[in-house]
Amino acid sequence: MAIDSKDKYTFDDYRKFFHQILDENKLKKTSERFNILREIYETDGHFNADTLFKNLRRKKYTVSKTTIYNTLELLESFQLIVKHHFGYNFAQYEKYDNKQPHDHIVIEDTGELFEFKLKFPQNIIKAMEEKYNISITHHSLTLYAKKNNSYHHSPSIDTSDE
Repeated sequence: MAIDSKDKYTFDDYRKFFHQILDENKLKKTSERFNILREIYETDGHFNADTLFKNLRRKKYTVSKTTIYNTLELLESFQLIVKHHFGYNFAQYEKYDNKQPHDHIVIEDTGELFEFKLKFPQNIIKAMEEKYNISITHHSLTLYAKKNNSYHHSPSIDTSDE
């Protein structure tokens, strides 16, 4: 079961959906899990388990790293969040959003991370769906790069296809 992201959902919608997931899987509805869910949906962009832990502790929430990792795994399994491995020693996550699919560029020598949206991955996905009679639920395209020494321009990604 995955949340249908065709509409704009509020945190309360996600909370209700999470209640349903926990009920269906006979899992406990703990305040820790819901505090984690709230923190995720108040976070813009990418995050990792450690930053999530620090943010929750700073807000005086009592939660263990084990609970965070278990909750992240649960949320990922129901496509509420997406897990990425960008070549670091830790996973990064972001909220799942199939309305605004995007891809990533990781600058290896600086650790910078850029998101970009282009039409060509969507065109490839549509062609694969038609060719193999499938429905692709999500994808991940990550490009890895190194800075050029002559590059002095502030990074912005042109999202128009040429």
